[in-house]
Amino acid sequence: MKRIISTILLCSMLLSTFACSGTDDGSTKDGGDTTAAETDAETVYVDPRETIDDGLGNVTFDGATFTMLGRESKVDEYSIEEETGDVVDDAAYKRDMVVEERFKVDVELYAMDGSWGNMAGFKNTLAQVGMSGDGTYALVEGDIVIADLIGNNYFIDWNQFDFVDFSKPWWAEALNSAIDIGGKIEFVTGDYSLTLYKGLVCMFYNKKIAEEKQVEDIYQLVRDKKWTIDKLMNLSTEISEDLNGDSAYDENDMYGLLYLNGNMTDNFIISSDVRVIEEDADGNPIYNLTSERALTMAEKVFNLSQATGVYCPEESEGETLKNMFMNNQGLFYTTLLDSAVVFRDMETDFGIIPYPLFDENQEEYKTFSKAGFAGFAIPQTAADPEMSATITTALMAESYKKVVPAYYDVTLKTKASRDDESEEMLDIIRQGFDCDLGTILGDNTAGAFYLLRHVVTSKSFKFASQVASNEKACMKQLQKLYDNILANQ
Repeated sequence: MKRIISTILLCSMLLSTFACSGTDDGSTKDGGDTTAAETDAETVYVDPRETIDDGLGNVTFDGATFTMLGRESKVDEYSIEEETGDVVDDAAYKRDMVVEERFKVDVELYAMDGSWGNMAGFKNTLAQVGMSGDGTYALVEGDIVIADLIGNNYFIDWNQFDFVDFSKPWWAEALNSAIDIGGKIEFVTGDYSLTLYKGLVCMFYNKKIAEEKQVEDIYQLVRDKKWTIDKLMNLSTEISEDLNGDSAYDENDMYGLLYLNGNMTDNFIISSDVRVIEEDADGNPIYNLTSERALTMAEKVFNLSQATGVYCPEESEGETLKNMFMNNQGLFYTTLLDSAVVFRDMETDFGIIPYPLFDENQEEYKTFSKAGFAGFAIPQTAADPEMSATITTALMAESYKKVVPAYYDVTLKTKASRDDESEEMLDIIRQGFDCDLGTILGDNTAGAFYLLRHVVTSKSFKFASQVASNEKACMKQLQKLYDNILANQ
């Protein structure tokens, strides 16, 4: 049984704590002998996902309560009270029931305001839970930006649990690897955060405009690894039309690319396989935005944002851009994967494709997720850390087996995508999730990941000078972080 406790009750519990603190079943049918054509058994399909062993064995916890502190905005993702008929909700409900029954635990969610507007307060609450909690919380969850809290000894190292195998497909290995400092991982993510998939950054294209303008086969460009930033520029600048004849290009006209500055700009860093922060052979952080590849990428993206045929407003105009795409005013549109659900009522057919490569020498398409996907951490004050890690792993595994297929295969591939090629593209996008320490941490990297969007906003290409002036502050913060983590090992 799951319960959602209000912020008021949560806060009262925390105040009390601080006051006391010193610091498908495969069945066989009996066909009888009525006809020789009848078989003695029916073959039932078993999803290969279900056959992957989570490695957790038969351990149980005698009815213990597994309590997660998380965001109110994610209640529908983590706490489904009953089956509703919605395939994703029902899959999440089944996931929770399987975990609760198998491990003999009661999964509960305590929810509080973890929105951007209350991020400072939310982080402070998580820090207090890690420092002086009473053991109530087995796990904490929040927008991955809460990873800025690492290095303060608030959370337990996931690497201490031998049964946690990060090579298993339900873990987001890219993030877990990126945030591994000195062999210590304080935050993890994976399939328990469905928002990880909903927020994958990608592109949509309008098939009607592509046909009318005789645009080459875009899907084949992707397959042939010829879908690059330069190709996007070429195709976008070939298409622009002053629809209302007022000689001024604005939201009333047609463009080759509808491109929202902000998160959509940031994603070109990831999709170009540029690392904001790397590590040398000794595990020391390296500031990488001054590299030749990074500078060339930035120039390409800046030129794209300023090009004729490209409409690139700030993030506040997101609704305008969405409506423009639905009104056939853009060949390409940068957005999040979950927009496929919003666009499934769109009359014009659309395709879904990954962000472009840096150039044709790049081997794989890459992308990030920007819809508040979760980071999960075990507080130092957790009453039973092994239970915390076990149940979290089980929830990750069962989400991989039940919830992700329900969302991805049914909601996207069946209901929302308009063609078989889109299914292929969705696989490419999902498999391309990537990140590095600089894309995850903000407060500890002097905002290095956001420099490119600021250059686009300024409409003056001064990226080289911007990153040069940012490097010292970024490296100072990172070195302090590394020193703190290594000192607490």
